[in-house]
Amino acid sequence: MNNDNTIHVVDEIEAKEDAYHMGYNRFEGMDTLSDNEPLEFHLFTESAQWANNIAPKLRAMSGASDSGHGTYQQHGEIVTVTEPRDNPMEGQQWDSFELYNELIDMFRKGAEHAAHGRDKQVWD
Repeated sequence: MNNDNTIHVVDEIEAKEDAYHMGYNRFEGMDTLSDNEPLEFHLFTESAQWANNIAPKLRAMSGASDSGHGTYQQHGEIVTVTEPRDNPMEGQQWDSFELYNELIDMFRKGAEHAAHGRDKQVWD
């Protein structure tokens, strides 16, 4: 949450779709793994690219705040909406860290689909 008592509102579906596509795009075009060959995702999450680029973007997408010390490291209460064009919108209260973990899962799902040569998932 920001210091001025505002709360971040996140389009949950859009954030999850974006995280999935980020993962797919990052691993697309690499050597395809066989169906029984696991993606060593933990090795990627230990990389500088993950720490400096991917994780901060996922934290920002989850509604975390940027305090100036680290990048989007301040997790807190957020509201997610799934129908952002409804009037009035209904939302659910979350902790941004919980949504961040779900975005990591979606990034990983996209990465695994690309690494195993599956088609990119499309949302309607």
